[in-house]
Amino acid sequence: GRTWSFDLNGETDSFSFQVYVIAEVLSESGFLRMEQVDGRPTTLYLDDVWSDGTTVIVVGQVIVRSTDGGASWKKVPFPGLRAMIAVWGQGSTLVAVGEPGRILRSTDRGATWSSVASGSAEWLTDVWGADSIVVAVGFNGTLIRSTDGGATWSPVSSGTTVRLTSVWATDSTLIAVGDNVVLRSGYVGASWDVLSTGFWYLPLQAVWGSGRSCVGVGGGGFMVLRMANGEVNSLDFREKAPAASTRDMYLDSAGNVIEGSSLNGQKASGVPGTVAGMYEAHKKYG
Repeated sequence: GRTWSFDLNGETDSFSFQVYVIAEVLSESGFLRMEQVDGRPTTLYLDDVWSDGTTVIVVGQVIVRSTDGGASWKKVPFPGLRAMIAVWGQGSTLVAVGEPGRILRSTDRGATWSSVASGSAEWLTDVWGADSIVVAVGFNGTLIRSTDGGATWSPVSSGTTVRLTSVWATDSTLIAVGDNVVLRSGYVGASWDVLSTGFWYLPLQAVWGSGRSCVGVGGGGFMVLRMANGEVNSLDFREKAPAASTRDMYLDSAGNVIEGSSLNGQKASGVPGTVAGMYEAHKKYG
């Protein structure tokens, strides 16, 4: 139950923000395990975090909220029993998406939440927006769009049927990624172009660019690059098993799998590859 505090000085609408993670990072699942909520130890699987520097919202099997920059946390009631997977916010308005087709919206910085009709029965994996335009993506090429800050939603053709995993926006461009696909749209997100990654199968998990900051030094991933001359390259910097790992490290003395041992605890951790991947990209591509 250790606490990490990451200060991110990235520009978002010309102000700095901070992201606080109170968790044990489970490298195989990518989830977070909250250790202290309402002053009591508990195990909760969480997926995403949003902060404006003072208020911090973390979503997953539950929604937890801090109003003092992450020093203390409280569970927040929300309608339904399904888990939420991603959260986005701007000002006092927050939108959380999840499984299957679940959208929650708050207009008071996450103090209270209400259900919003998504018009989709698919799992929603990410949400991002700017001003009144908000876009959510999900399984089977699901792409839905709101023009009123997440209050109402309508479907948009993505031009693909693969799983979409992440979406990101700047002042002029929206980018979504998924299994072997990159989608691009203008600022309003009304229509999308499918861009080929140039690879037979490459599940892209996240997208980032100027205007959004992220942190993930405890993990790893893939990088797909398209240079100005059209050259396409990739880097694989996924986590690796520690040097002392063995084939039978998740088995008991009788050779049976120890349930949860590959997902929880110190033996579940891999050697992070993100920093090495960023360094390699810098060496190769500047």
